[in-house]
Amino acid sequence: MAKNTATRERTSVAELRDTSLALHRAPTTWCPGCGDGIILQALLSAFTELGLGREVALVAGIGCFGHAGEYVKYDFFHALHGRALPTATGLKLARPDLKVVALVGDGDGLAIGGNHFIHAARRNIDMTVIMFNNAVYGRTGGQYSPTTATGAMLQTAPYGMVEPQFDPCEVALGAGASFVSRITVYHARQMAKMFVEALTHPGLSFVEVITNCHVMFGRYNDMETASEMILGYRDRAVSVHQAKDMAREDLQDRIVIGNLRNERRTELGAEYEKQRRSVATAAAEAAARAKPESRAGPAPRSAKKIGRREVVFGGTGGQGLQLAGTILTEAAGIIEGYHAVQVQDYGPAIRGGVSTAEVVLSDTAVLHPRADRPDMAVALSQQAVDYCAEHLRDGGFVIYDPLFASSVPDTVRSYAVPATQIAESLGRRVVANIVALGALARLSDIPSLASIEAALLKRVPKGTDTLNRSALLAGYDSVEP
Repeated sequence: MAKNTATRERTSVAELRDTSLALHRAPTTWCPGCGDGIILQALLSAFTELGLGREVALVAGIGCFGHAGEYVKYDFFHALHGRALPTATGLKLARPDLKVVALVGDGDGLAIGGNHFIHAARRNIDMTVIMFNNAVYGRTGGQYSPTTATGAMLQTAPYGMVEPQFDPCEVALGAGASFVSRITVYHARQMAKMFVEALTHPGLSFVEVITNCHVMFGRYNDMETASEMILGYRDRAVSVHQAKDMAREDLQDRIVIGNLRNERRTELGAEYEKQRRSVATAAAEAAARAKPESRAGPAPRSAKKIGRREVVFGGTGGQGLQLAGTILTEAAGIIEGYHAVQVQDYGPAIRGGVSTAEVVLSDTAVLHPRADRPDMAVALSQQAVDYCAEHLRDGGFVIYDPLFASSVPDTVRSYAVPATQIAESLGRRVVANIVALGALARLSDIPSLASIEAALLKRVPKGTDTLNRSALLAGYDSVEP
């Protein structure tokens, strides 16, 4: 809940120090006068103004700006160069309850991370992106960046920059971001208010902050001190409202500040949840209308607590293991509402190589997606059986096809399912994976047979519904728990 701002215009430095700053990390690595500290203080002021605490998660790319997360008490993820936005996107989708803030630089965000920037804006996921734009790769020695102005002198442009520059806000607007704004470090108090607007916007909010690097940019361009650069921003700045009445040529050397776009449109996370609910409802209705030969009853919702369950499908490339893993994942995740992830590994070749699909099902967010100690396994090759026998969790079991696996350790609980033979009896050997999936459904109560059947019929090609349902039910009937 936002605090009452009528009796206090801004957050005091003392309050920021007590609630947000990790003083044991001081002093910072930033050069004296660097604008990064101004941006961080404005952001912390906005957090305090909104009463944000443990729900904040910061993600930063690589650059001087990326150290900002080290000096605060909020959760912080330091991503690879240019990869802050996909990291932040995954975090927000996995934990929609968090207030995710991504910190990027002009090089980090628009060069190596440019494609991620475009698609984050297009998707309109609910997070705030703050770009520290100093028009230079300051941390690595002064190389020019996508926002370096034509004619500027830098280490890698000693005779002047000849390339045209990117306008980050124009890129964001063109890519479809629903909130786009620009400010400079001179306008610190206005910046804090802009951050409050961005943080409360339901969708992707992008704020470009023009900041100074007087050490790696200014001293090569007759601005050797921080004050010279920052006061220069003041002199060049015009508001969005002023810019509307100015000719294009008069805006050439100006910095237009303020909100360039602030509109509401569909947010990505909300759309995914809407789709999940729709699919789950349709699947439950389809299961309720199932034909008499189906064993599937109504698809249950995730009322049962399962902790963490790991499943491995292993065998040879071309056996349909990835499809089986996908069906299981969608049945548990989309239809029944559990947290479900799948990791695919095709090995050296899709056709003929070792192939595995690892599925993790959980009541809570899946932080580690690999099935290192599987509870259940479907092994359609001897190598897969050997792997599962070595890594299987105590009490776990392996479903294997005796046509391809002839040796199973006595210490392992196992079920022999002639999946390939059953599939051939149905007329198509290629549905052996679905037969094995049916056996897994019989031996495990999560997800239900109804959910697996609904996910199966959504995935298989048209015209193969009867064959695949028969394979699933034949596998279900082939084992006894």
